[in-house]
Formats: sequence, C-alpha cells, structure tokens
Amino acid sequence: MDHSFPEDEPYRRKLLADAGLDPEQHRRIRSIAGPAEIRAIVRALASRPLFYQPGLRSPERERDTDSHGLENVQSRTFRANLHIHTQHSDGRLSIGSLLRQAVTYADEAALALNHASPAPFAPFTIGIMDHNRVEGCVEVIHRVFETPRRFRNLRIVLGSEVTVRIRNIYQFQLREKRHVHFLMTGLAPQDPAIQEFFQPFANALPPTQRGFHGAPSVTLSQISQMLREQDFGNLSMAHPSRIQLKKFLVYPEYATEAMRQYVHLFRTILGRKALYVEAYYQAYSGNLAVDRLEYRTILETAAAERLLVAGGMDTHGGNIFFSKISPKFHV
Repeated sequence: MDHSFPEDEPYRRKLLADAGLDPEQHRRIRSIAGPAEIRAIVRALASRPLFYQPGLRSPERERDTDSHGLENVQSRTFRANLHIHTQHSDGRLSIGSLLRQAVTYADEAALALNHASPAPFAPFTIGIMDHNRVEGCVEVIHRVFETPRRFRNLRIVLGSEVTVRIRNIYQFQLREKRHVHFLMTGLAPQDPAIQEFFQPFANALPPTQRGFHGAPSVTLSQISQMLREQDFGNLSMAHPSRIQLKKFLVYPEYATEAMRQYVHLFRTILGRKALYVEAYYQAYSGNLAVDRLEYRTILETAAAERLLVAGGMDTHGGNIFFSKISPKFHV
C-alpha cells in the first residue's frame, strides 16, 4: 500500500507558496500531514483509545486532572496527541519545545513499530490547536522546511481550536448562550480566507484572562461556509463530553438525546467537511467520559453519523504527555 499520500502534494505546495518558499520543494515538509493522511491516521487509530492515552488512572482518581501513569508512553503504544496548545494562545509550550519533545518521542516510537502496526507510516502525530490562532502553524512550516530530516518520524497536523456560540441544539434550549469548541484540521494557515476568518480574534485576550461577555465567537454555519470555499481543511468536535449539557439544558433530563442531536447538528451543517469526534478525551474526564452513558452515546452517534473518532490531551502545560501539570519531559 502506498503511504506517501500523493493526493496531499497540492496541500504542501500551497503551504510553501503561501509562506514565500519554493513549492517544488514540497517533499521537505512531508512530515506535515495533509487531509488524506490525517484521515488515514485517525481511521487507523480509532479502534483503541489507548493510542491516545499516555497511561491509565486508578479508579479512585479518575476525575482528577493529569493523574494518569505513562505505561503507554513507555511501551510506545501512545501514538497521537491531536490537541496541543502553545504559547501562541494559552499554552506553555513554545513551538521549538513542542517539536523537540515530539521528535524525541516519535523517534523512539518508530523503533517499536512494524508493518503490522496501525499507521506505521506515522509513528507519532501531534495536532497544533491554539485557540483561534494559526501563527504557530506558520512557524512550524518554516522550522520543518529548514531541517526536514529531523521530523521524518513525526506527523504534524496544522489546525486551530475555534470558539463557537450556540443557543440551542435543535429543540433543546440552553439556559444561556454557550461557547463550545471545534477543531479545524489540515489548514493552510496563510491562505487569505483563513487569515480573514481569524481576524476578529486577533486582539482578543486569551481565554484565561477574559470572561464570557464580549468574547469573540463564530457559528457553525460561518465555519461551514468558509470551509466549503476552501480546497483544504476539515472540522472536528472538540471534547463533546465537556459541554455540560446536564448543567445548561433547560430540561437536563433530556441530556442524552441532546448529545445525540449535538453530534447530528455538527454532521448536518458541516457535511463532507466534518471529520471526527474527540471522544477519547483523557485530560479532564478520566480514561473515558465521567458519565459512561454519555460516552457510549458519543461513540454510537458518531458511528451512526459516519464520523471518525479520535482523542487528544488538550495540552496546555509544558509536557506533551500531560494536560496542565507539566513535570520535566522525558521518554
């Protein structure tokens, strides 16, 4: 099977052209995953949550943040962290530190793979998902272009975590307007349409420094319209288990059906631009979702809607294996 993904060549050519670099040297940024490769990686890793989890938690600490072990890291079973924030938004990692850590682990993970391993062409994958920002993605393009061989075992997804406002989920009313998050993946960050889309967020304070009122946001319909006009880019659901439907629904007893409709709404509005649901979300909700019924609902609805499932650590700290707590990095 060809794992070079030649259909992603136009994407990497565009990244270089937009960056003022030679598109003919697109192979230098082969480690930046294009739309076809992103889909292939997510599909290959979807069968087992442990591919997205550094380690397990003891049941008594399941609700604690970053209380997991690192057994999947040590066995090189941990294969992807598709949700990482950097200093370009509200994370602690610089792009340089993020890439150093990811390359170190990717090289180790590559030694543990064989042709029978899921996605052997992508030993380790990271997703740069700064809040409503793409500057970090631009920096990555230049760093990878400068030293391409360094990143041979790493796959990098360029994206952004976008703030979306909702007031209702079909007939299910919320008590107040809510901000939820979605993940754009496979972006061309310097495309004029992408730059224009993120312009309203340019001068906003980081999420940790401002309240809800007056915070910039967009609608799913606005995202859908923009992406339909783009050759590249998809949207995925970020941590649906965190939107706290039981807390914000006018009638919380309908939370299960509302979650089904939330996933359906996403699929209906985004159509072919909808990619995956971040169901395996260890950072805040234990090995699975805190609410097991909610977790099953998310997985079953994603399958019914023909959406892929994936996971992420929602890293804001200084270590790619954790979310907030950041012990010294080591492999």
